[in-house]
Amino acid sequence: MVSLDLDAPAPAEQLPPRLFDRDAVHLVRVSKRIHDFERSARFGQPITAPQFAVLLAAARVPGCDQSTIAQLSALGPSTISEVIRRLAQQQKVTVERSPEDARRSRIYVSAGAVEQVERYLADLLRTDSRIVGWLDADGPRMLEILRKLAFREDKVFPMSRMPADGMPEAEAAGLLLAASETNFAFGRLIRIVGTQSTTLWHELEPVDSALVHELLRSVIETPRLSQNLAGRRLYLDRATTAKIVARLEERELITTQASVVDRRRKELAATRTGQALADRLQEVRDRVNRSLLEPLTTGERTALLDGLRRIVVTADLDHD
Repeated sequence: MVSLDLDAPAPAEQLPPRLFDRDAVHLVRVSKRIHDFERSARFGQPITAPQFAVLLAAARVPGCDQSTIAQLSALGPSTISEVIRRLAQQQKVTVERSPEDARRSRIYVSAGAVEQVERYLADLLRTDSRIVGWLDADGPRMLEILRKLAFREDKVFPMSRMPADGMPEAEAAGLLLAASETNFAFGRLIRIVGTQSTTLWHELEPVDSALVHELLRSVIETPRLSQNLAGRRLYLDRATTAKIVARLEERELITTQASVVDRRRKELAATRTGQALADRLQEVRDRVNRSLLEPLTTGERTALLDGLRRIVVTADLDHD
């Protein structure tokens, strides 16, 4: 795989064991991160995933209203408004009031942005094909399971809806095209499921994220774990790892000290307060995992976790 911009360990260091191999919250987050790395490293990242989803829907159906674009791109009301505002500032879209209903906004994509969407779509499809290809014959089933999670019958989460009855045929065909091009795309599905996971977590624990729990657990289970290896095991870049470690140290949840083996290496240890927080967050994680996977059968849950783990392990092997 392409470089994940993670620090390679010093020769004397060994990666700690995987603690979250059967954990959907972790595997979804890491799989999304792997997809992001693959795409940006191979093709660059001219636009964000939400921006692309909006531009694709708007490009397929010129003049599509904002609420329908939100459904097709699986974005909430506040997010869609912010994304469209930024795209308008970049002159990628124009926003016009509907002559039939002044409360509705219609979105038009610039010619340059349409070309960018087509190039980016091709890049995404190649990225998806590469990652799903790691699963061999199990790839199609993985996409079906992710789709079942992403478009579950639950109003808490954003969904892509098919065009309503009575919509003009040309517009309906365009919307169906915009949906079909991405509704079976690994990158989009894993993004939506990741958003669901984050939403569920924040409803139960608005302060400390799942990532905070993963780092604390890693430090507890691997004494004197270096900051470098903690970041690598959790698929974090150097800057993100340093920021989280500094924040946890400031809250006295962990301590840091220079390694006696290599003074350049920072070793981490959890405090009693950190251990107590990790125990409490484990209960949150267990509840989120149950809720996230609730729509799936036992067999589908097993297939999902097996498939995501294969993606993570393959990315690990390619990187090493």
